[in-house]
Amino acid sequence: MSEEQSPVEVVAEEASAQYDNTVSEVLTALAANGKNATPNDFKEVLQNIKQAVDEKLEEEGVDTKSGPDPDRFLKLARQIAVNNYNENKTGRSKLKADNVHIVWYSKTLSNWKAIIASPIVRNVLWEVTYNGYKKEAYVDAYKKTGNVKVEGIEI
Repeated sequence: MSEEQSPVEVVAEEASAQYDNTVSEVLTALAANGKNATPNDFKEVLQNIKQAVDEKLEEEGVDTKSGPDPDRFLKLARQIAVNNYNENKTGRSKLKADNVHIVWYSKTLSNWKAIIASPIVRNVLWEVTYNGYKKEAYVDAYKKTGNVKVEGIEI
């Protein structure tokens, strides 16, 4: 492990190499038996690699099992957005946690992110991020400035 890489980055790099090697081995073995790979073949490979990664992270002292659960994080994220609004308001009534809702959220490794909106505070979105490695939370508030139609787009 280089001094610049965290244990998680090292394990992720090793897992990526292991995945590439294992996929090649699976494809070679299946081709030798005249078979094509199925999604289940790769699902099994990924499950085995995930287990190996979790074990390696545990060896490195990285806790992969604990951390905030979604309900706890989302409750805290709503409160962070409410506090942000209430601390920065000017003469308006206070916002309550019941007046905001989660638009979207995601968890990647130890990090969480949520987008929060309120029907009371129009054209504002809050982005709450929790950095699980640093145990820090951040909030950004965005105000909608316009809605412009984009011509000539087909999907």
